[in-house]
Amino acid sequence: MAMVSGGATSLTIRTLVTAAVKFPKSETKVTSILRIITSAVTRHEKDSLVANFGRHKLHEGQKMICCRSLGTSAAMTAEEHTSRQYFAVVYDYVPDILERRGQYRAEHLALANQLVDEGKVLLGGAWGSPVDGALLIFYVHNIKEVQRFIDKDPYVQNGLVTKVDIRPYTVAVRSGLQQGP
Repeated sequence: MAMVSGGATSLTIRTLVTAAVKFPKSETKVTSILRIITSAVTRHEKDSLVANFGRHKLHEGQKMICCRSLGTSAAMTAEEHTSRQYFAVVYDYVPDILERRGQYRAEHLALANQLVDEGKVLLGGAWGSPVDGALLIFYVHNIKEVQRFIDKDPYVQNGLVTKVDIRPYTVAVRSGLQQGP
């Protein structure tokens, strides 16, 4: 896979993003191009791109493609993007979670994936063996958004989660290939 060099400027990236969405043949092709471009983009450059989408006169579908590739929401301004913070949510599960989660799993995953699509959940999943809990990483404006998810989560509502720990989370290192904000 081709990579844009780490020293790519915001102007170059903006030009490539504009070109990628100007003549989209398919969402998959445009998304692939944008993922390559954004793999070298710093957080500051992502904020700048989000703030400048209006200048490119992109239609809503194109904005969504770009924003998904950047790990942001199309409705978000750069100011809103930079005011968000990370939270780690740790669940402790009941001992027989694997036997009991079946009837609630689809709804639990749909709720989490809705927040993934909105750029509010970056990743999540259960611990490996033993499956005794889970971790979700949120990127939101405040802890209330995290609490709303927890309050709606069918795992919590149906007693599959015995303990919830919400902690502010600071990113110290990350992969250059990460697609999140």
